[in-house]
Order: sequence, then structure tokens, then C-alpha cells
Amino acid sequence: MAPAADWGETRAQRRDRPGGGVTRFSQLTRRLNRAVCRRRSRYNLVARGKCFQAKLPVNPVTCFLCQPDRALVYHETKVGRALCGLGPLMPGYSVVASLGHVPSAADLLRERGNDFVLLAAQVRDSLEREFGPTIVTEHGRVPVCDDNTREQHCYHAHFLMFPSAPSILEAAVNAYRKFGQFGSMDSALLSVPEDDEYLLLSEEPGSYSVLLEPRRTCRQFARTLIAQQMGVPHLASWRLRPQHDEASLNAARLRRVFANA
Repeated sequence: MAPAADWGETRAQRRDRPGGGVTRFSQLTRRLNRAVCRRRSRYNLVARGKCFQAKLPVNPVTCFLCQPDRALVYHETKVGRALCGLGPLMPGYSVVASLGHVPSAADLLRERGNDFVLLAAQVRDSLEREFGPTIVTEHGRVPVCDDNTREQHCYHAHFLMFPSAPSILEAAVNAYRKFGQFGSMDSALLSVPEDDEYLLLSEEPGSYSVLLEPRRTCRQFARTLIAQQMGVPHLASWRLRPQHDEASLNAARLRRVFANA
């Protein structure tokens, strides 16, 4: 059973509550949107089954998190690796990815324990000592590939870490219909329904939000919000602006940090 949560309403939900001026048209729109979310959830479950539950072959060469650029990797354990992400929005921008090809951190926690969560906490702590407060996000059960023609998308559990980034909590909450607040990453991830896309967002240790039922999101959603808040929306996509040399310099710096830890 999922732990109890402090689940709250988004601003749009408060506006649309009974007696809040909701119209017949908006009620219909809301029902249609919920149907879309349920359909998306079922699609994600099928996709997860292809690469995880059914254990069908997944070509690791096609997954950049299974075969990362070694110049970007700065720390590795038996459960995951930390690497500097392409398209760094700030010094220390990092990706913490599982070694296994698993759809999300929530799935990994349920199936194999919390070692990956502990790794993420360790990397976050090191980034905060080096760069300052660090935002952690995971857009769970969303493909990391960017090819809409694929029959089988690529799902791979990973956290994004943004040192010294501006707050995006309000903007993120307003893009979802449902959110919950938790005191630990374990309890936040265990609250996630087993077949749903979700966004995990933590702006400080000890405070974790889980956002469900998206109203309007996109690939690289957390990066997009942070880039907008920083006033550099043109840098939101790492695919369009990879900045490989800068990411490699970040990785070299962080290898020294972890070597001295």
C-alpha cells in the first residue's frame, strides 16, 4: 500500500470545483482530458512491459544511458552512474542513471530496493557542497528517445540534477492535475501508481513533490521550465545545443570532487 501523502489540488482544480463557476463545456473538457491521461497510462504500461516486465531484448547500443559517453561519466557504482548532461544549463548539471535498463526510479525502487535512491542522494549532496542548492527531478515513464516512428520506445530510469537553479515548483504544479508532497524520496516514489507517467520534483532535501495527470508537458519538461526561469529558453533542448566540450569540462571537475570525497 502506498504511504499516506499530503495530496493537494492544483490551481486549475480549485477553479473547477463544484460551485466554482465550472461550465458544462469545461466539465466535458475535463472528462476528455482524463480519458486521454488514462489512455497514455495504458500505453506506458504496454511500453514498460515490452522492455521490462516481459524481458524482451533491448538493444543497449540504441540507449545513450546504457552506453554513455565515457568522457561525461564521473562516478559509478553497482547500481548506477553519474554523468554530466549534455546541454549544461549551469556548472555541475548532472544525470544520475540506473545501470539496468529499467523504466523509472519508482519501478527500480519497488523491484530492487533503494540503492539507486541512495546513490542519487549521495550525488546531490556532493553537488550541493560544490555548487550550492540543487534541484532534483525525474520525469518517470517517459521515453528518453526522441523518435516518434519507433514501435518500441526507450525507457531508462534517471534523475536530472540542476545546481543553483531557480524554483520551478509553481510552474510545474500548474501543468498537472494532481500533486502530493512527501518527506522522503522513497515515500514519494512508492506513492506513484504502477502504470502512470509522473514528475518527481525536489527543490531541497526533505521535500519531494509527485505530480500526476499532466495537463501540458513536453519532452525535457524540467529543463524547459528552468531555462525559461533563467531567461535562456533557447538552451532548453540539449539535443539542439549539446555543448559537449563544456559538459566534458564539468565531468573532469566532478571526477576530482569524487576522487577527494
